[in-house]
Amino acid sequence: MSFQLKFRYPVTALLGLLIFGQNSFSQPKDTTIKPGYLQVFGAIKTDVSSIDGAIVSITHGDRVIQQDTTKSNGKFDIRLDLNGDYLMTVSKSGMITKKISISTKVPDSELPYEYSYKFNVKLFTKMDAVKTDSILSKPVARIMFYPLVKDFDYDTNYTKAIKTELIALKDTTHALEKLIAKANADSLAKWKTVIDSLKRDSLAKVTQKAYDDSVASAQKEEERKAQLQAELNRKLDEEARLRKIEMEKQRLAQSSKLDSALKAKDNEDRQRREELAAKANEELQKQKQAYIDSHAGSVSKIQAGPDDLPKFEKKDYPEGATMETYKEPNRTITREILKKNGQETIFIKIIYNWGGAFFFKDEKSMTESTYEQELRTGKDSLKK
Repeated sequence: MSFQLKFRYPVTALLGLLIFGQNSFSQPKDTTIKPGYLQVFGAIKTDVSSIDGAIVSITHGDRVIQQDTTKSNGKFDIRLDLNGDYLMTVSKSGMITKKISISTKVPDSELPYEYSYKFNVKLFTKMDAVKTDSILSKPVARIMFYPLVKDFDYDTNYTKAIKTELIALKDTTHALEKLIAKANADSLAKWKTVIDSLKRDSLAKVTQKAYDDSVASAQKEEERKAQLQAELNRKLDEEARLRKIEMEKQRLAQSSKLDSALKAKDNEDRQRREELAAKANEELQKQKQAYIDSHAGSVSKIQAGPDDLPKFEKKDYPEGATMETYKEPNRTITREILKKNGQETIFIKIIYNWGGAFFFKDEKSMTESTYEQELRTGKDSLKK
Protein backbone atom coordinates (compact mmCIF):
# COMPACT_ATOMS: atom_id res chain seq x y z
CA MET A 1 0.00 0.00 0.00
CA SER A 2 1.43 3.39 -0.94
CA PHE A 3 0.92 6.50 1.22
CA GLN A 4 0.28 9.98 -0.14
CA LEU A 5 2.87 12.38 1.26
CA LYS A 6 1.67 15.67 2.78
CA PHE A 7 4.21 18.33 3.89
CA ARG A 8 3.37 21.52 5.72
CA TYR A 9 5.81 24.17 7.05
CA PRO A 10 3.81 26.70 9.11
CA VAL A 11 5.11 30.15 10.02
CA THR A 12 7.23 29.97 13.18
CA ALA A 13 7.38 33.67 14.11
CA LEU A 14 5.60 33.11 17.45
CA LEU A 15 7.56 30.02 18.43
CA GLY A 16 10.20 31.84 20.45
CA LEU A 17 7.60 32.06 23.23
CA LEU A 18 5.03 29.42 22.30
CA ILE A 19 4.25 26.94 19.57
CA PHE A 20 0.64 26.36 18.60
CA GLY A 21 -2.45 24.58 19.88
CA GLN A 22 -5.33 22.18 19.44
CA ASN A 23 -8.83 22.73 18.15
CA SER A 24 -11.87 21.27 19.96
CA PHE A 25 -13.40 18.88 17.45
CA SER A 26 -15.49 16.18 19.12
CA GLN A 27 -14.47 12.70 17.96
CA PRO A 28 -15.26 9.17 19.22
CA LYS A 29 -12.53 7.66 21.37
CA ASP A 30 -10.43 5.28 19.30
CA THR A 31 -7.04 3.95 20.44
CA THR A 32 -6.30 1.88 17.32
CA ILE A 33 -2.91 2.66 15.72
CA LYS A 34 -3.68 3.72 12.17
CA PRO A 35 -1.43 3.59 9.10
CA GLY A 36 0.77 6.60 8.33
CA TYR A 37 2.53 8.95 10.75
CA LEU A 38 3.16 12.59 11.67
CA GLN A 39 6.76 13.84 11.37
CA VAL A 40 7.54 16.83 13.64
CA PHE A 41 10.93 18.48 13.21
CA GLY A 42 12.74 21.77 13.72
CA ALA A 43 15.35 23.22 16.12
CA ILE A 44 15.74 24.17 19.81
CA LYS A 45 17.16 27.73 20.09
CA THR A 46 17.80 30.75 22.26
CA ASP A 47 17.31 34.31 20.95
CA VAL A 48 20.79 34.23 19.37
CA SER A 49 21.88 30.63 18.71
CA SER A 50 20.96 26.93 18.58
CA ILE A 51 21.04 24.90 21.82
CA ASP A 52 23.43 21.95 22.19
CA GLY A 53 22.43 19.27 24.72
CA ALA A 54 18.71 20.04 24.97
CA ILE A 55 16.66 16.94 25.87
CA VAL A 56 13.56 16.29 23.72
CA SER A 57 11.26 13.58 25.10
CA ILE A 58 7.88 12.24 23.89
CA THR A 59 5.35 10.92 26.42
CA HIS A 60 2.32 8.76 25.51
CA GLY A 61 0.02 8.36 28.50
CA ASP A 62 2.38 8.04 31.49
CA ARG A 63 5.21 6.39 29.53
CA VAL A 64 8.19 8.03 27.77
CA ILE A 65 8.33 6.42 24.31
CA GLN A 66 11.08 8.53 22.66
CA GLN A 67 13.97 10.68 23.91
CA ASP A 68 16.85 12.41 22.15
CA THR A 69 19.52 15.03 22.86
CA THR A 70 20.21 17.83 20.38
CA LYS A 71 23.63 18.39 18.81
CA SER A 72 25.28 21.77 18.20
CA ASN A 73 22.72 22.66 15.51
CA GLY A 74 19.84 22.13 17.96
CA LYS A 75 17.82 20.07 15.49
CA PHE A 76 15.23 17.41 16.35
CA ASP A 77 13.26 15.04 14.08
CA ILE A 78 10.53 12.75 15.49
CA ARG A 79 7.91 10.44 13.94
CA LEU A 80 4.64 9.82 15.80
CA ASP A 81 2.07 7.12 15.01
CA LEU A 82 -1.35 8.43 14.01
CA ASN A 83 -4.41 8.23 16.30
CA GLY A 84 -2.56 9.10 19.51
CA ASP A 85 -2.16 11.89 22.09
CA TYR A 86 1.45 12.86 22.91
CA LEU A 87 3.28 15.36 25.12
CA MET A 88 6.60 16.74 23.84
CA THR A 89 8.90 18.08 26.61
CA VAL A 90 11.98 20.24 25.85
CA SER A 91 14.44 20.83 28.70
CA LYS A 92 18.00 22.05 29.35
CA SER A 93 19.85 22.53 32.61
CA GLY A 94 19.66 26.17 33.74
CA MET A 95 16.82 27.00 31.32
CA ILE A 96 13.03 26.91 31.54
CA THR A 97 11.25 23.73 30.38
CA LYS A 98 8.52 23.87 27.71
CA LYS A 99 5.82 21.34 26.84
CA ILE A 100 3.86 20.95 23.58
CA SER A 101 0.63 18.91 23.29
CA ILE A 102 0.38 16.94 20.02
CA SER A 103 -2.73 15.01 18.88
CA THR A 104 -2.23 12.82 15.78
CA LYS A 105 -5.86 11.76 15.45
CA VAL A 106 -7.12 12.02 11.86
CA PRO A 107 -10.43 10.93 10.24
CA ASP A 108 -10.45 7.52 8.52
CA SER A 109 -11.18 9.31 5.22
CA GLU A 110 -7.73 10.96 5.43
CA LEU A 111 -5.78 7.66 5.74
CA PRO A 112 -3.27 6.42 4.93
CA TYR A 113 -1.05 9.53 4.80
CA GLU A 114 2.34 10.72 5.93
CA TYR A 115 2.20 14.23 7.41
CA SER A 116 5.07 16.59 8.18
CA TYR A 117 5.02 19.68 10.43
CA LYS A 118 7.98 22.00 11.17
CA PHE A 119 8.44 24.37 14.12
CA ASN A 120 11.20 25.81 16.34
CA VAL A 121 11.19 26.03 20.14
CA LYS A 122 12.97 28.88 21.97
CA LEU A 123 14.19 28.51 25.57
CA PHE A 124 15.47 31.24 27.89
CA THR A 125 17.42 31.32 31.16
CA LYS A 126 15.64 30.08 34.28
CA MET A 127 15.54 32.55 37.21
CA ASP A 128 14.74 31.11 40.67
CA ALA A 129 13.15 34.41 41.70
CA VAL A 130 10.57 34.23 38.90
CA LYS A 131 7.40 32.20 39.48
CA THR A 132 6.91 29.84 36.50
CA ASP A 133 4.86 26.90 37.84
CA SER A 134 1.45 28.43 37.03
CA ILE A 135 2.48 29.08 33.42
CA LEU A 136 4.83 26.30 32.35
CA SER A 137 3.08 23.42 34.14
CA LYS A 138 0.71 23.33 31.16
CA PRO A 139 1.62 22.99 27.44
CA VAL A 140 2.71 26.24 25.78
CA ALA A 141 1.11 25.08 22.51
CA ARG A 142 -1.18 22.48 20.96
CA ILE A 143 -0.95 20.79 17.56
CA MET A 144 -3.80 18.82 15.96
CA PHE A 145 -5.39 17.81 12.64
CA TYR A 146 -7.89 20.27 11.10
CA PRO A 147 -10.43 18.51 8.81
CA LEU A 148 -11.28 21.78 7.00
CA VAL A 149 -7.71 22.15 5.65
CA LYS A 150 -6.95 18.40 5.80
CA ASP A 151 -3.63 19.02 7.54
CA PHE A 152 -1.99 19.65 10.93
CA ASP A 153 -1.71 23.14 12.40
CA TYR A 154 -1.60 24.93 15.76
CA ASP A 155 -4.59 26.23 17.75
CA THR A 156 -4.51 30.02 17.32
CA ASN A 157 -6.99 30.65 20.16
CA TYR A 158 -4.85 28.72 22.66
CA THR A 159 -1.71 30.48 21.34
CA LYS A 160 -3.26 33.93 21.86
CA ALA A 161 -4.37 32.99 25.36
CA ILE A 162 -0.95 31.89 26.59
CA LYS A 163 1.16 34.40 24.62
CA THR A 164 0.67 37.25 27.11
CA GLU A 165 1.68 35.05 30.04
CA LEU A 166 4.86 33.88 28.28
CA ILE A 167 5.80 37.42 27.22
CA ALA A 168 5.36 38.63 30.80
CA LEU A 169 7.47 35.71 32.07
CA LYS A 170 10.26 36.44 29.59
CA ASP A 171 10.19 40.19 30.31
CA THR A 172 10.36 39.55 34.05
CA THR A 173 13.35 37.23 33.59
CA HIS A 174 15.20 39.79 31.46
CA ALA A 175 14.41 42.55 33.96
CA LEU A 176 15.86 40.50 36.83
CA GLU A 177 19.00 39.74 34.79
CA LYS A 178 19.51 43.47 34.21
CA LEU A 179 18.85 44.19 37.89
CA ILE A 180 21.47 41.66 38.99
CA ALA A 181 24.02 43.08 36.55
CA LYS A 182 23.33 46.61 37.80
CA ALA A 183 23.60 45.48 41.43
CA ASN A 184 27.01 43.92 40.72
CA ALA A 185 28.20 47.11 39.03
CA ASP A 186 26.87 49.27 41.89
CA SER A 187 28.61 47.03 44.44
CA LEU A 188 32.00 47.51 42.73
CA ALA A 189 31.50 51.28 42.66
CA LYS A 190 30.59 51.37 46.36
CA TRP A 191 33.65 49.39 47.34
CA LYS A 192 35.86 51.73 45.33
CA THR A 193 34.45 54.60 47.38
CA VAL A 194 35.20 52.64 50.57
CA ILE A 195 38.80 52.15 49.52
CA ASP A 196 39.19 55.87 48.87
CA SER A 197 37.69 56.64 52.29
CA LEU A 198 40.21 54.34 53.97
CA LYS A 199 42.94 56.70 52.88
CA ARG A 200 41.36 59.50 54.93
CA ASP A 201 39.73 57.74 57.86
CA SER A 202 40.36 54.98 60.25
CA LEU A 203 40.40 51.55 58.58
CA ALA A 204 38.26 49.94 61.25
CA LYS A 205 35.61 52.69 61.27
CA VAL A 206 35.17 52.88 57.50
CA THR A 207 35.15 49.12 57.05
CA GLN A 208 32.46 48.68 59.71
CA LYS A 209 30.30 51.40 58.20
CA ALA A 210 30.64 49.95 54.73
CA TYR A 211 29.69 46.53 56.03
CA ASP A 212 26.62 47.85 57.90
CA ASP A 213 25.51 49.85 54.87
CA SER A 214 25.97 46.85 52.62
CA VAL A 215 23.88 44.60 54.87
CA ALA A 216 21.10 47.19 55.21
CA SER A 217 21.10 47.87 51.46
CA ALA A 218 20.96 44.17 50.67
CA GLN A 219 18.03 43.69 53.05
CA LYS A 220 16.10 46.58 51.52
CA GLU A 221 16.80 45.30 48.01
CA GLU A 222 15.58 41.81 48.90
CA GLU A 223 12.41 43.27 50.42
CA ARG A 224 11.81 45.40 47.32
CA LYS A 225 12.35 42.41 45.02
CA ALA A 226 9.92 40.29 47.06
CA GLN A 227 7.28 43.02 46.89
CA LEU A 228 7.72 43.42 43.13
CA GLN A 229 7.55 39.66 42.58
CA ALA A 230 4.42 39.32 44.73
CA GLU A 231 2.72 42.15 42.83
CA LEU A 232 3.73 40.67 39.48
CA ASN A 233 2.43 37.22 40.46
CA ARG A 234 -0.87 38.73 41.61
CA LYS A 235 -1.30 40.58 38.30
CA LEU A 236 -0.42 37.47 36.28
CA ASP A 237 -2.92 35.35 38.21
CA GLU A 238 -5.68 37.94 37.76
CA GLU A 239 -4.97 38.34 34.03
CA ALA A 240 -5.00 34.56 33.60
CA ARG A 241 -8.36 34.31 35.42
CA LEU A 242 -9.93 37.04 33.25
CA ARG A 243 -8.59 35.47 30.06
CA LYS A 244 -10.00 32.09 31.06
CA ILE A 245 -13.45 33.65 31.61
CA GLU A 246 -13.31 35.42 28.23
CA MET A 247 -12.20 32.26 26.40
CA GLU A 248 -15.09 30.30 27.95
CA LYS A 249 -17.55 32.98 26.81
CA GLN A 250 -16.17 32.84 23.26
CA ARG A 251 -16.26 29.02 23.25
CA LEU A 252 -19.89 28.94 24.35
CA ALA A 253 -20.85 31.54 21.72
CA GLN A 254 -19.09 29.61 18.93
CA SER A 255 -20.63 26.31 20.09
CA SER A 256 -24.12 27.85 20.01
CA LYS A 257 -23.61 29.21 16.49
CA LEU A 258 -22.29 25.84 15.27
CA ASP A 259 -25.26 23.95 16.75
CA SER A 260 -27.72 26.34 15.08
CA ALA A 261 -25.99 26.02 11.70
CA LEU A 262 -25.94 22.20 11.90
CA LYS A 263 -29.64 22.02 12.82
CA ALA A 264 -30.56 24.34 9.95
CA LYS A 265 -28.52 22.23 7.51
CA ASP A 266 -30.15 18.99 8.78
CA ASN A 267 -33.62 20.46 8.34
CA GLU A 268 -32.78 21.65 4.83
CA ASP A 269 -31.37 18.23 3.82
CA ARG A 270 -34.38 16.37 5.28
CA GLN A 271 -36.83 18.65 3.47
CA ARG A 272 -34.97 18.16 0.19
CA ARG A 273 -34.96 14.34 0.60
CA GLU A 274 -38.68 14.36 1.32
CA GLU A 275 -39.37 16.46 -1.78
CA LEU A 276 -37.27 14.15 -3.98
CA ALA A 277 -39.00 11.05 -2.54
CA ALA A 278 -42.42 12.58 -3.15
CA LYS A 279 -41.54 13.44 -6.74
CA ALA A 280 -40.13 9.95 -7.38
CA ASN A 281 -43.21 8.30 -5.90
CA GLU A 282 -45.50 10.55 -7.94
CA GLU A 283 -43.62 9.69 -11.13
CA LEU A 284 -43.78 5.95 -10.34
CA GLN A 285 -47.53 6.13 -9.78
CA LYS A 286 -47.96 7.93 -13.09
CA GLN A 287 -45.92 5.25 -14.88
CA LYS A 288 -47.92 2.44 -13.24
CA GLN A 289 -51.23 4.06 -14.12
CA ALA A 290 -50.11 4.71 -17.70
CA TYR A 291 -49.08 1.07 -18.09
CA ILE A 292 -52.35 -0.19 -16.60
CA ASP A 293 -54.37 2.15 -18.86
CA SER A 294 -52.53 0.94 -21.97
CA HIS A 295 -52.86 -2.76 -20.99
CA ALA A 296 -56.36 -2.69 -19.53
CA GLY A 297 -57.21 -6.04 -21.02
CA SER A 298 -54.12 -7.90 -19.89
CA VAL A 299 -53.13 -6.49 -16.52
CA SER A 300 -56.21 -7.87 -14.83
CA LYS A 301 -55.09 -11.32 -15.85
CA ILE A 302 -51.69 -11.14 -14.09
CA GLN A 303 -51.48 -13.77 -11.39
CA ALA A 304 -49.38 -13.71 -8.24
CA GLY A 305 -49.53 -17.42 -7.61
CA PRO A 306 -47.50 -20.44 -8.71
CA ASP A 307 -49.88 -21.07 -11.66
CA ASP A 308 -48.44 -17.99 -13.33
CA LEU A 309 -44.88 -19.35 -13.17
CA PRO A 310 -43.44 -20.54 -16.50
CA LYS A 311 -42.28 -24.11 -16.95
CA PHE A 312 -38.53 -24.29 -16.62
CA GLU A 313 -36.32 -26.92 -18.20
CA LYS A 314 -35.00 -29.39 -15.65
CA LYS A 315 -31.25 -29.26 -15.30
CA ASP A 316 -28.57 -30.84 -13.21
CA TYR A 317 -27.26 -27.78 -11.34
CA PRO A 318 -23.85 -27.77 -9.64
CA GLU A 319 -23.39 -27.51 -5.91
CA GLY A 320 -23.61 -23.90 -4.67
CA ALA A 321 -25.60 -20.94 -6.05
CA THR A 322 -26.75 -20.56 -9.68
CA MET A 323 -28.65 -17.54 -11.08
CA GLU A 324 -30.82 -17.47 -14.24
CA THR A 325 -32.68 -14.50 -15.74
CA TYR A 326 -35.57 -14.70 -18.25
CA LYS A 327 -37.02 -11.62 -19.99
CA GLU A 328 -40.61 -11.73 -21.31
CA PRO A 329 -42.62 -8.96 -23.05
CA ASN A 330 -44.29 -7.77 -19.84
CA ARG A 331 -42.01 -9.04 -17.07
CA THR A 332 -38.52 -10.17 -15.98
CA ILE A 333 -38.02 -13.45 -14.08
CA THR A 334 -34.96 -14.14 -11.91
CA ARG A 335 -34.28 -17.67 -10.60
CA GLU A 336 -31.65 -18.49 -7.98
CA ILE A 337 -30.98 -22.19 -7.37
CA LEU A 338 -29.17 -23.06 -4.09
CA LYS A 339 -27.86 -26.65 -4.08
CA LYS A 340 -26.24 -28.29 -1.08
CA ASN A 341 -25.56 -32.01 -0.68
CA GLY A 342 -27.78 -32.69 -3.73
CA GLN A 343 -30.79 -30.84 -2.23
CA GLU A 344 -32.09 -27.86 -4.29
CA THR A 345 -33.98 -24.80 -3.08
CA ILE A 346 -35.33 -22.51 -5.83
CA PHE A 347 -36.03 -18.79 -5.30
CA ILE A 348 -38.00 -16.89 -8.02
CA LYS A 349 -38.53 -13.11 -8.33
CA ILE A 350 -40.97 -11.72 -10.97
CA ILE A 351 -40.91 -8.00 -11.80
CA TYR A 352 -43.71 -6.74 -14.10
CA ASN A 353 -43.24 -3.72 -16.37
CA TRP A 354 -46.13 -1.92 -14.66
CA GLY A 355 -44.23 -2.06 -11.35
CA GLY A 356 -45.64 -5.12 -9.65
CA ALA A 357 -43.25 -7.59 -7.96
CA PHE A 358 -43.87 -11.17 -6.74
CA PHE A 359 -41.59 -13.53 -4.81
CA PHE A 360 -41.55 -17.34 -4.45
CA LYS A 361 -39.56 -20.02 -2.67
CA ASP A 362 -40.09 -23.49 -4.12
CA GLU A 363 -43.27 -22.07 -5.83
CA LYS A 364 -44.61 -20.75 -2.48
CA SER A 365 -45.53 -17.03 -2.59
CA MET A 366 -44.06 -14.76 0.09
CA THR A 367 -43.35 -11.09 0.90
CA GLU A 368 -40.27 -9.36 -0.40
CA SER A 369 -38.69 -9.02 3.07
CA THR A 370 -39.22 -12.75 3.80
CA TYR A 371 -37.83 -13.61 0.37
CA GLU A 372 -34.67 -11.54 0.90
CA GLN A 373 -34.14 -12.91 4.41
CA GLU A 374 -34.50 -16.58 3.45
CA LEU A 375 -32.37 -16.11 0.30
CA ARG A 376 -29.61 -14.56 2.37
CA THR A 377 -29.86 -17.32 4.99
CA GLY A 378 -29.71 -19.98 2.26
CA LYS A 379 -26.59 -18.47 0.72
CA ASP A 380 -24.91 -18.23 4.15
CA SER A 381 -25.60 -21.93 4.75
CA LEU A 382 -23.71 -22.81 1.54
CA LYS A 383 -20.51 -21.41 3.13
CA LYS A 384 -20.65 -23.70 6.16
